Amino acid sequence: MAERHGTGLAAALILGATLPAQAGSLGFGNTEFEGRLAAVTRLEDQRITPALSGDLSFALPLFGGPLGLEIGLFGLATDLDTPHETYGTLTLELAAVKLAAGVPRPAFDGVAVSVLDRLVPISGLDEARIATTRSRVTWGAMYGHYLPLGLSASGQSGAIGWAVSAHQVDQQDLQVVGAGLDWQSGDWSLAAALEWASDGGFGGKVQAVRQIGDIRLGGTVFVAPLPGAEDRGEAFVSWHAGQHLDLTGALQVARDSGDALALMAADYGIGDRGHLTAALISDAGDPALDLGLGWDF
Repeated sequence: MAERHGTGLAAALILGATLPAQAGSLGFGNTEFEGRLAAVTRLEDQRITPALSGDLSFALPLFGGPLGLEIGLFGLATDLDTPHETYGTLTLELAAVKLAAGVPRPAFDGVAVSVLDRLVPISGLDEARIATTRSRVTWGAMYGHYLPLGLSASGQSGAIGWAVSAHQVDQQDLQVVGAGLDWQSGDWSLAAALEWASDGGFGGKVQAVRQIGDIRLGGTVFVAPLPGAEDRGEAFVSWHAGQHLDLTGALQVARDSGDALALMAADYGIGDRGHLTAALISDAGDPALDLGLGWDF
C-alpha cells in the first residue's frame, strides 16, 4: 500500500524500530525483528536532500504455536515524496516452510538485491530503478497506487533458499506470480528470480557474488518486470579494509539509454549494528555526495 505523507512514513519507521521492545514488555516473547533503518543526506547541485529509508520486518508468534503475524515496510521518505510499500500477513510455520497470506513481500524482492539500495537509497529506490530491480508489485505500491493482496511460501533446504508468491491487484485487474532462489557454497553466492504478470509483463534477475579473502565482488543482470522499464546491469567490488571499514565501488548501467550511475563508498561500522556511510556518486554525469547513518536489526 502506498501513501504520500512524509510524517506518516517517518512515524511508521520509528514505531517499527521500537516494536520488539514493546512486544517483549507485553509478554509475547520470541519475536523476530530484522532489517535496516537509515537517515541519509544528499548534497547535490547546491541542494540538500534529507531522507529516511527503511527495509524492516517484524514477526510475532501467536499463542505459542505455528501461527504468527508479520508486518514490514520498505520505502523512502524525503521532503518531496514518500514512496513505500507496507506488508502485513498471517503466517503459518509448517516444518521448514512458511506460508503467508495478506499483503506478503514478493518473492522477486528477496534475492539479487541491488547494492544501491543499501549504499545510496535515494538513488536505489527511485522510480526508474525500482521498476527494474524490484517486483512489479513493489513498484506499483510505491509509485502506481497498487493495493496488492496475495499468498507466499518460503523455505530453506540445505544451502538453497527459495520463495514463491502470487498477488492480485484488483484496481488494475492484474495478477503477478514470482519465484526466487539463492544458493551459497564456500566463497560463492548465486541468486535468481523470475516474475510474470497477467498483462504479459515478464522479468528476471541473476546475481553472482564471490568472496576472495577481504575482497567481495559481484554482478547482477536485471530484466525489468514492468513493461517499458529499462533493463540494467550492475557490478561492484568491496574491500574489507579494516576492522570496521569497508570500501565499495559500484557501477549500474541502463541498457537502452546507456545512463550510468557510478559510486565510491566508505562504510564504517559502529558497534555491532551501526554504520556511517559516505558515498561519492556520478548519476548520468551529475555528481552528488551522500552521507548516512544506518542501523541494522
